[in-house]
Amino acid sequence: MVGAWATRHVTLGLSAVVEPLRDELVTLVTSGTLNRSAEAGRSVDTGGVARLTEHVEIAREAYGSVVMFVQGFVVTAAGALLGLAALDPALLLFVLPPLVTGLALFVGALRAMARCQRDVVLADERIAETASAVTYGLRDVTACGAEDLAQRRAGERIDAAAKATRTLARVTAVRTAALAIGGWLPLVLILAGAPWLVQRGVSAGAVLGAVTYVSRGLQPALQGLVQVLGGSGLWLLVTLSRIAEAAAPDAPARRPAPRTA
Repeated sequence: MVGAWATRHVTLGLSAVVEPLRDELVTLVTSGTLNRSAEAGRSVDTGGVARLTEHVEIAREAYGSVVMFVQGFVVTAAGALLGLAALDPALLLFVLPPLVTGLALFVGALRAMARCQRDVVLADERIAETASAVTYGLRDVTACGAEDLAQRRAGERIDAAAKATRTLARVTAVRTAALAIGGWLPLVLILAGAPWLVQRGVSAGAVLGAVTYVSRGLQPALQGLVQVLGGSGLWLLVTLSRIAEAAAPDAPARRPAPRTA
């Protein structure tokens, strides 16, 4: 009953933070797209459709996930480390260094992952632009027998998006390494160092308690943090950057793919 009451209030509090962000992003994207499309000498910014229908919702969901999981990790990690220190401060020597190393490795790779994630976002916009241009000129394409040319140009954009997605998948493999170092290595070190700990006066119950703290508390929290920051966190960072960049008054509107006539 207490958990249900707390979940309700957390959900209401989270919605009070997330929904205003979504409204601001919708206003920003819409106004920026309309202003650029209305300027003389500029083509219609069809990429705004992808930003409005897809990227805004991605940013909304990602923001809520990041807030929840970062808060949960901080609370869980602090509780687990305090519990280990209460059992025996020597146990921190087996947990804290690999945890910090794993987090540092993950944070250091975020820049490369963000760059790859941005390529995926831009590829999505290019697909939307190409689809809009081909659909708008479909009658001319059919009349001139240029179906193969239109298909090839659209296929190039789709292939580029698939390539960007595969590159992102390879880069984000560092999440597995970070989780292995920060979540699994402490368990191995505790078990391997159990004889030394026992000789030092640490009881078998304390060693078992340390294993429980790491396996049932710290490791799941770290896994959730790495997955969310490596997924939703990157989407949030890149989409917000792209939305702000595209909504700037002097942002150049990307020209749609040439129409085949």
